[in-house]
Amino acid sequence: PIAGVAAPTDIRVLPVMYDTNGIRKRTFESGLELLSEDPFGDWPVRGPRCLAWGLKFMKEHGGTPTGWHQKWRSDMKLAATDGGVEFHETSCRLLETGICYDQLNLANLAMGEGLMREVMCTEERWKDRALGSGETRLAEKALFMGEQKRADLCINPDLIAHTGKELEKE
Repeated sequence: PIAGVAAPTDIRVLPVMYDTNGIRKRTFESGLELLSEDPFGDWPVRGPRCLAWGLKFMKEHGGTPTGWHQKWRSDMKLAATDGGVEFHETSCRLLETGICYDQLNLANLAMGEGLMREVMCTEERWKDRALGSGETRLAEKALFMGEQKRADLCINPDLIAHTGKELEKE
């Protein structure tokens, strides 16, 4: 930096907070409130940006990403050894660590978007457990009534629409 000139703000990081013992720590909720999605002309991930939506969903349904993982795994009746479950847990832990310890504005990081897409992809893989045969009619009714999702899964409806349009092109 040039003497007397403030360095530009890095839109990839949040202001760093410390606890009373001098340890870097931010609550998930406070980090979520500060997230911003800034446009980039060279953003490498195609389709809608899903990270902020996904983290808000996790807060509403599980309190934190790791809380969401525990709820999702329990609701789906999945074992830790079932396909993708371990990576789902790791991705949720990394997302939470990125906000609470590293204090990153994950919504401006392609890596954060990639982790969130992996979470959504895993939940898509297991969605039939959430939409069991008895619930399918209720889920369809919810869509007809204007709700944006068929089940309480962390799968962005805009990503579903984007994926459907892309598949139609093929």
